[in-house]
Amino acid sequence: TFFGQGRLPQRPITAYLRELTKKGITFDYHNTMPFTIDGKLRSGVFELEGDVSSQYVTGLLFALPLLDGDSEIRMLSKLESKPYVDLTIACLRHFGIAVQETEQGYAVAGGQQYHACDLTVEGDYSQAAFFCVANALGSDITLTNLNPESVQGDKKIVEIVREMCYNREQGLPAGFTVDAADIPDLVPILAVLATFGTAPSSITGAHRLAIKESDRLASTADLLNRLGGKVTATPDGLEIEPVEQLHGGTVDSCGDHRIAMCAAVAATRCAGEVTILHGECVEKSYPRFYEDYRQLGGIANVIVLES
Repeated sequence: TFFGQGRLPQRPITAYLRELTKKGITFDYHNTMPFTIDGKLRSGVFELEGDVSSQYVTGLLFALPLLDGDSEIRMLSKLESKPYVDLTIACLRHFGIAVQETEQGYAVAGGQQYHACDLTVEGDYSQAAFFCVANALGSDITLTNLNPESVQGDKKIVEIVREMCYNREQGLPAGFTVDAADIPDLVPILAVLATFGTAPSSITGAHRLAIKESDRLASTADLLNRLGGKVTATPDGLEIEPVEQLHGGTVDSCGDHRIAMCAAVAATRCAGEVTILHGECVEKSYPRFYEDYRQLGGIANVIVLES
């Protein structure tokens, strides 16, 4: 039985309801949590949509090698966030599991075994992106333990920042157009970066952000607009008009760790203070964020708001 809170119960599991019930799993599910599953998974062909969540693929890739027979994952549409699946396959390889990428998706032989190994987890480009953008906005932070050969999709932040800052130095328009289909977690912090460009920027391919910890297109736009930015959410992304400076103010993280961290980075370029409601949500992915923020010279204090 699975329990959850916040936005998690709203996350769709439609593909698993459809495919796993064909392979020996029963669900007691009523469109939310808690829900219960039972049964033993059988091997075979699993057909998955590619534009909802790459986590469907990742979850199956961990389980399918242990089944008795061979399995195949067939994508019904283009797989978005594919670098996360590439990262999964690279990890599995370290533990002795082989996955074959095919024209339609992935082939996984059954009867495999995981083997123990020593492995150092590489640094997370998704978290480094906040400080990478802070550097682009005027901070001076040295980032270490980032593998330049990583298959992490969010490594793209280094290229985007480099190109934007290079163009700015050359006196050319420093905006960007980014297709975020493979890098959805970068969208909020990219919007902060674009706010301080010298030309409009556009982010597309991000419709899936509506089902994250918050509707990240709406919450990112609301965050920056409350601070004095000019951001418009579209069904597929964000349109950002640059401003010279943000004025500060009170923003709601919507309980979303990435929105809270974006607000903290944006605060480094605000004329006034920024109050982040529900800022403790960074506990989900980066519990030390405010501690690191302070050690780097930032000022971040916990306050108690009167009800």
